[in-house]
Amino acid sequence: MSPFCKNRTSLGRNADGCFAEFVKVDHRAVHRLPANVSLDDAQNLLNIACVVRGFKKVPLQLGNTVVVFGPGNMGLIMLQLLKLAGAYRAIMVGTRDFRLQMAKQFGANHVVNVRREDPVKAILGWYPDGADVVVEATGNGSSFQTCCDVVKAKGAIVSLGIFSDRAKEFDLSFLYLKEPVIYGSKGGDGCHEEAIQLLEEGRLQIAPMITHRFPLERTAEAFKTFEDKVENAMRIVIEPCP
Repeated sequence: MSPFCKNRTSLGRNADGCFAEFVKVDHRAVHRLPANVSLDDAQNLLNIACVVRGFKKVPLQLGNTVVVFGPGNMGLIMLQLLKLAGAYRAIMVGTRDFRLQMAKQFGANHVVNVRREDPVKAILGWYPDGADVVVEATGNGSSFQTCCDVVKAKGAIVSLGIFSDRAKEFDLSFLYLKEPVIYGSKGGDGCHEEAIQLLEEGRLQIAPMITHRFPLERTAEAFKTFEDKVENAMRIVIEPCP
């Protein structure tokens, strides 16, 4: 089903079933996992596919400088793909030191905590011309403006985040001054097999992002850990089987 279908259904969003003991789905939505892919890695398959779809829009060249805004699960996956594809210099921008430290482990050359530092000044201080590719993975409207401020002339911006708010002010002059290309990306349609191949070949670090595990009977506690935005929480896994 196309991600642009007006009658699209999705388990856990507008169709029940995610927490049922059994669930019936269209055979086209089922993918066989290779024997060497663990469930710890496979639980992240959907987000990997979404990132792969966004990554394929990136006009990356060997040696490029990239910036990723948002060291969440998808931002950290994108960072790894960009480094695998030949980005020499990568910067991760976020608000939580725990996640920024993880970004360093995954290949970020620099990190910026926006609670302590102006990301525009920091990035342009390191790379005065800006970044060749900038990825927005926060879903924060004000973050997109910052992306526009640090992209290089004729560079590219890729938006992965689902925006929950609107930018109150937005300076559009960068479109004339820099002539950037802006790509939107929605879902992981058509990229699940490529995501599985990345896992099968061991090219992504996924399990290290799992910070919390809960048995099925503590499901409510698991959701509360997510909702409370616990400082050191990244990927929260509910294990149905002991």
